[in-house]
Amino acid sequence: MIESVSGATIALVTAQGVAVDEANDERLRQALIEHGAAVRWCVWDDPDVDWAAFDIAMTRSCWDYHLRADEFRRWLDWLDRTGVRVVNPPDLLRWNMHKSYLLDLERAGIKIPPTHCVDSGRAGSAENALDDAIAAFGSDDLVIKPAVSANAYWTWRSRAVDRNTSLRRIDWLLARGGVLLQTYEPAVAEVGEWSLIHAGTELLHSVRKRPCSGDFRSQPTFGAAVEAVPASGSVATFAAQALDCLPACPAYARIDVVDTREGPRLMEIELIEPNLFLTAASARRLASHLLRRVCA
Repeated sequence: MIESVSGATIALVTAQGVAVDEANDERLRQALIEHGAAVRWCVWDDPDVDWAAFDIAMTRSCWDYHLRADEFRRWLDWLDRTGVRVVNPPDLLRWNMHKSYLLDLERAGIKIPPTHCVDSGRAGSAENALDDAIAAFGSDDLVIKPAVSANAYWTWRSRAVDRNTSLRRIDWLLARGGVLLQTYEPAVAEVGEWSLIHAGTELLHSVRKRPCSGDFRSQPTFGAAVEAVPASGSVATFAAQALDCLPACPAYARIDVVDTREGPRLMEIELIEPNLFLTAASARRLASHLLRRVCA
């Protein structure tokens, strides 16, 4: 049963085995309750969840979606067909699942690291994918990752392994959803990566993530240090421009930006399951925004 609290009923959507009480989303749950909502954690693939019982389902810690992408899409499709209100909207989530969305934003004028995306189902063409990217970028220092991925899953720097290892990994990814090849951005290690968290178009707060010495991954899972500091004006303006180029305005978003010598570059826009690094204050502001959206 949903908690007996007056107001909107909200499902915070997670994955099996996630310790939600340890996540900063617990701050969001408490803030929603303080605003008068009834809130329940629900596992996205739990067949016993009555999604129609909720005013809104908010995807939060669905941290296995990239491992079961087809199932996750079918779940979103089912919610869409049955009229369950989802934030972010299913069309936006489906668009954000495949990292080719970065190329959509680049075509809209948003600067990204030089990026080469190769579709799935092209097993055997790993050598072409790698050599084409190296030729196009004029560099063999690449970050390679699945086209559908989360938390740096199967992500590596090409110079950290031998060529044959990269080719085997690329071929494996090409058979399972596609691969993204990008130039390595040294600014990530040198000055860190900014994460700017928005509720709609409102900037809630920002953090700077610094990888461990010798690493390039900015996720706290891999030991990156996280510091809550305001982003510079140019980074904040750039993030707002990227947000404005999305197919629709999201209820919430995390925009990851690296400030290079040539100016800000978009690394990711996270709309499905990002860590929002919520404080008590930003959780209350996000809760207020979500409930206004429910009542709109």
